[in-house]
Amino acid sequence: MKTTKNDMDFSSLSLKDLIEARDLYHFHLMSKPKVVGTAIGLYLMRDPQAAAEPRTRGERVNHQRKVPRTFDNSHVTEASWPCILVLVREWIEEREFGPDGKARPWQAVPKRLYLPDGRVVPVCTVLARPVPQDAGPSVEPVAWPQSTFGGGLPLRVNVQHEDHFATIGCLVSDGNTTYALTARHACGASGTEVSAQLRGGIVPIGVSSDKQITRKLFSEVYPALPLRQTWLGLDVGLVQLNNVNDWTPNVYGFPKIKPLFDVYEQNLSLRRLVDQPVIAMGAASGLMRGRIKAMFYRYRSVGGFDYVSDFLIAPEKGEGGGHHGDSGALWHLQMPRQDGSEDTRPLMERDLQPLAIEWGAQIFAESGEQSTYSVATSLSNVCKLLDVELVV
Repeated sequence: MKTTKNDMDFSSLSLKDLIEARDLYHFHLMSKPKVVGTAIGLYLMRDPQAAAEPRTRGERVNHQRKVPRTFDNSHVTEASWPCILVLVREWIEEREFGPDGKARPWQAVPKRLYLPDGRVVPVCTVLARPVPQDAGPSVEPVAWPQSTFGGGLPLRVNVQHEDHFATIGCLVSDGNTTYALTARHACGASGTEVSAQLRGGIVPIGVSSDKQITRKLFSEVYPALPLRQTWLGLDVGLVQLNNVNDWTPNVYGFPKIKPLFDVYEQNLSLRRLVDQPVIAMGAASGLMRGRIKAMFYRYRSVGGFDYVSDFLIAPEKGEGGGHHGDSGALWHLQMPRQDGSEDTRPLMERDLQPLAIEWGAQIFAESGEQSTYSVATSLSNVCKLLDVELVV
């Protein structure tokens, strides 16, 4: 059958189309030996200066060797079409597949996926090499506040004589009680004493609440999207505060907190979110800058169920990823200026809207390494599932 131009009109693909294609081809893609995860996003175009490597002597003139596509050397443009992103730990050129190459031809990641009704979905392959797990924080803020707690500060829980550290994200309330929001894996079981750090040292702030959530079936959170046998990772817990008067709803070093950037099933849009700049204050890393590179990143498969996250966030070029202790940090979406340009004003003057909660990097069990990007939970989903509202 001859392919028509309309068959390749990828711009008409919807978020639902992409999720359906990824669900159908998931096991096929993950069977490739170098693939570490898949996601939904927009095609990443290489920057012009990183388009190709110099040809070796004697190489055919009409052959262009492209450098591996990474989150650093590529970005979304107006011409980028909706696609499936496939993250790989090693980049292998097309010419290197074959009987005498590094890999067999059937191990290559396909460039297109074909649905039963004839729809074609493009695939964008991205090199995302794992790195050794970090030993701890790389950057510390100059000075913590003297007496007022707030978002961005370090949180500590001692469980079985071992300290667990995380970041306080923000304050939320159920109308009666105010809580500090953080990562569930750090705040512990209900009733566990939790402390936080001020300039003078560690101070008790409250106890872990029974309002916490690890995961939910994807179909319960996004019933209109066709993703089967899949858990949506959430990993959020609340700390019931001893004294709400000791707290500010604002994040350390950021302007006054604004209402959340509401993302829900009916208004999900790749164009609205993918490749948008985000910023957070992590207790371990300090100021973290990144960009949303994809949605619904599949990072694990256990017992026949896949695990996905709402957002995949890559650090800005030249910056490292998050560290142990940054889990729970509140990512803010940096809104553009009135003329549509990116806001480069001083941080305290920018228009920032709370978007997502950091809960760490992907850890690879076979090597003990971690990814350089972060996975994050939609704050809209957190508020909906825990029946709380952001305190502003």
